[in-house]
Amino acid sequence: MTKVLGLISNTMDGMIVISVATLLILVVPELVLRIVHDSLANWFYSIWVSFRLRKFLIKQADHEGEGTFKLQQHNKAIRKSIIDVREKKITYIVKLPNGVQAQKLILETKEILREEISSCFPDYTFSNYERYKHWMRIEGTKIR
Repeated sequence: MTKVLGLISNTMDGMIVISVATLLILVVPELVLRIVHDSLANWFYSIWVSFRLRKFLIKQADHEGEGTFKLQQHNKAIRKSIIDVREKKITYIVKLPNGVQAQKLILETKEILREEISSCFPDYTFSNYERYKHWMRIEGTKIR
């Protein structure tokens, strides 16, 4: 029994080391780029605003009989959206789902989303939405 527990413990230790190494490989380059070219505070602000916008855009089922599948597709796409705050530029990217109805839900919220982002960042002016394949993007540049 001790041999089996020791083997499980060693395997778990190896998995932890691999997980930490993967995390460092993915995060450290972004941290270095942010420190050199931008501010580390903007990176944390990007993460915070991304979560806030996701929470704002998540749709709940209503009593009008909206399909739960299209709401699930919409919410899955919103959970993958990100906002990148830099010193002079802001970019918001959302992946459009494959379903037409779920895409329609996201496209209906474009103006509401634009107003929400504009109210969060009054020092920036935002372009129109640009669509590239299954991604929709809006960019803002600092005006002050």
